[in-house]
Amino acid sequence: MSIELRRHVSALVSDFAAAYGEVDLVRRRVECGPAERDAVVDSFESFGVVGGAGVLIVRDGAVLLARYERADGWIEPGAGRRPGESYTDCAKRGVRETAGTEAAIEGLAGVQLVYLDDPTDRPPVPNPYVAFRGSIAGGAPVPDADATATETTGSEPNPEADGVRTPGDDPAATGGPSVTPDGTPVALRWAEELPERLAYDQLSELPLGGRGEQHI
Repeated sequence: MSIELRRHVSALVSDFAAAYGEVDLVRRRVECGPAERDAVVDSFESFGVVGGAGVLIVRDGAVLLARYERADGWIEPGAGRRPGESYTDCAKRGVRETAGTEAAIEGLAGVQLVYLDDPTDRPPVPNPYVAFRGSIAGGAPVPDADATATETTGSEPNPEADGVRTPGDDPAATGGPSVTPDGTPVALRWAEELPERLAYDQLSELPLGGRGEQHI
């Protein structure tokens, strides 16, 4: 793992702590293939970009969740970062591309340091994911329930924007399902009860009043 990447992660946590007062920080290790680990390091070393972000939007007792091609369960709308893009801008773009609406950022839900661990003896590398709390921006359309993401947005995201591919854009670079928004969005839902399969455990703590399987 490069020294610069470690510094980036440390600075990320410090900056959010300064901005929001405290950070709900979760570290976890995820098994991956060597190509996926290398893609994260190469992306950071070549373009100075790593990680992703999304926005948790709760409205009328329901949370807006999405399914992505390679995400391991339902997750808030989000995206992987692009060069020159802040985590906040990344999160807003992820909502725009996935749900066809604009998000207003209202706070920080948490920061996950997802350490990608391949079968080699190399140390795991962190791929930060930032979840913000937010709402539908004033005057923006509200996504329909139980719509496919491509029907809602009217067009598919452009994973090769700016000529840059992130690790999740290339199926050959991934070693399995991701725990962050990854790949093309395929479904969108306002969930009044949380689905059984969530991309990460912290989503199960949302106060929606129930928990049950949601089917599409």
